[in-house]
Amino acid sequence: MRSKIRLRWLASPVVSLMCVAGIQAPAYAANDVVKCNLTPSGGPHCQTGTISPNSSGHWIRVYAVNVQYVAVRDADTNVRVFYNAEGSVGPVAVYGLYGRYYASAARIGNSAGFVQICNYTDVHGEPCVVF
Repeated sequence: MRSKIRLRWLASPVVSLMCVAGIQAPAYAANDVVKCNLTPSGGPHCQTGTISPNSSGHWIRVYAVNVQYVAVRDADTNVRVFYNAEGSVGPVAVYGLYGRYYASAARIGNSAGFVQICNYTDVHGEPCVVF
């Protein structure tokens, strides 16, 4: 019984010290997904919002359907980190990313399409859900 009391007594100052010293768990990027839609009645281009890459793998997944091109750019430097002009993409992962990123796409003729980027995988290991 004495040993349990001593261990609790010793653990309490350590926890208090961690709180006072500001020791925290590492911050991870939220599971984010951003998308923009291209419609026949809308403009010829669209741009997603910005997201940070996956915090442990430093990647973003790109998924695009029925687009003339898709580009992913660094939001701070505007450097292009991914480009594809094949009509549809992915999902593919772009690795080695550490900033904030957005995607842009152009419509093919008068057809509908979209581009989506995300920074997580779901519980089954599939890329972020298409919505």
